[in-house]
Order: sequence, then structure tokens, then C-alpha cells
Amino acid sequence: MVFNLNGHSYEMKGPIFKIRRLRLSDEIVMKDDIRYIPLNICQNFDKLDFEKYDSFFKIYEDHYHFSITDVKQILTTSMMTKKDMDVFKVEKEKPLFSLN
Repeated sequence: MVFNLNGHSYEMKGPIFKIRRLRLSDEIVMKDDIRYIPLNICQNFDKLDFEKYDSFFKIYEDHYHFSITDVKQILTTSMMTKKDMDVFKVEKEKPLFSLN
């Protein structure tokens, strides 16, 4: 699988576990979050009980003993597409924040 992030292409070899979560605030969807986890590096990630961990970072550190040394996030804005409107269940186009 090849994906683009901040103008750079990266290849992730399978098998890959895809996690999609809708993050809510007061029952309103605030973020559509998708993660791709390479199971050849994080073996049995798909079998973990995610309720036992505060975050994916805790899983990486506590379960796999990876040391997270740097996290970069970029906040951008755009207008909703038809697909976004369907996901967020809104009838009128609205602005979106995108955290990458």
C-alpha cells in the first residue's frame, strides 16, 4: 500500500490493519480518524483490547516497547465534499478542519 502524507509518498507492506474511528464531542462527530497499522511490525495488533489503553501511543510504547520521539501534526481547512456530508450526516456543506 502506498500513501501520501504532507507531499511525501510512503509504502507500507501488508498485511495492514485499518482502524476507522469517529471521534465525538457531545454526540457530535468532530473527527473521522483512520489509522493503518502494519501487522508485520505490530504483530497481533488486531487482537488487542483497545479499551485497556488510553491511546495508540500507549499501545506502541507499553505493548511493543517502541519509543515515540517525535510527533508532527498539520491542521488544514476545507469545505465538505458530498462524501463528508454523508459521513457526518449533515445536509448543508460546512467547513472542515483536517488534522494530519
